[in-house]
Amino acid sequence: MLSAQEKLFVDAFQKKLVDEPDARVLNVPLINQFILFGHEVIKNNYDNRGPILTVSNNIKRKCAYILYLKLDNDELNKDAVDVIWALRKFEAQNRQLDSYLLYLERKREPKDKFYQPKRKQFMKLGLIQALQDMLDDKLDLLTISMPPGTGKSTLSRFFMTGVIGWFPDEYNLFFSHSDGITRKYYDDALRIVTDDVEYAWGEIFTGLEVNHQNAKAQEFNVGKDKIFNSLQCSTRGSNNAGQVRASKFLLVDDMIAKIEEALNKNTLAKLWDVYSTDARQRKTVDANKKPCKEIHIATRWSVHDIIGRLQTIYGDELADRKSVV
Repeated sequence: MLSAQEKLFVDAFQKKLVDEPDARVLNVPLINQFILFGHEVIKNNYDNRGPILTVSNNIKRKCAYILYLKLDNDELNKDAVDVIWALRKFEAQNRQLDSYLLYLERKREPKDKFYQPKRKQFMKLGLIQALQDMLDDKLDLLTISMPPGTGKSTLSRFFMTGVIGWFPDEYNLFFSHSDGITRKYYDDALRIVTDDVEYAWGEIFTGLEVNHQNAKAQEFNVGKDKIFNSLQCSTRGSNNAGQVRASKFLLVDDMIAKIEEALNKNTLAKLWDVYSTDARQRKTVDANKKPCKEIHIATRWSVHDIIGRLQTIYGDELADRKSVV
């Protein structure tokens, strides 16, 4: 809960920046002060994010209204655009996933952007909210079942690059059925984190950079050196016992390599054993002693697959801590 003084400041910013002024007036210096204030409040207590984000969203709506009016005022229009981006960056730095995904691709050509064209559909499906709930510790288990080519795996890579920046002291594991899948995941995630021309990751997470990478092992680290790297990638049957661990997120993507496996119950039973005795055993706890979270992504061909079993086993036990998309 906000302190009495913090609440007074939040109300004052709302009044001075949103409620009182003419709809066509932007107080940019005061907005910059609000951003600094917001960072400090959230740093002191992440749970106090709500009121800060409400004011931030209200300011963005005002900027959008100014642009909607198409006023003959180039300076005001430019200020409105700049403020929207500044607030998205502020929100992105404070674990707001939607703003992170938008700001991350700020530099990209419209035709090359992944998230913005798909944003409305992802929102409609509840996918962004479910991932946000994972970040906000409202969920421990998330299963995502979508057809091929819908962007679910790419979205998971974007999400994981945010996790690496928001939790630089933690380590995460991506697990899949083949080296080709994990190789692409590693390469794309590393490119997002290191390519300052194409992506704005470095603008969001100032002071963080890759300090170790191992292309052969498909892992890299940001922030301080850790016993395990920020992102590690592994496949079923890789025989890497003791070499990989996950403290924050275990992300399992399509353990089934082909439809023939999905139609064979014996094979599905073996894949469950691989998951339960290999991937799941890599989970530890994070810096706050909270158990590692799991995200499962798949194009599903059988109700007897890993996601199906998880939903059957944990459906009642984790009713308030799991989500199905």
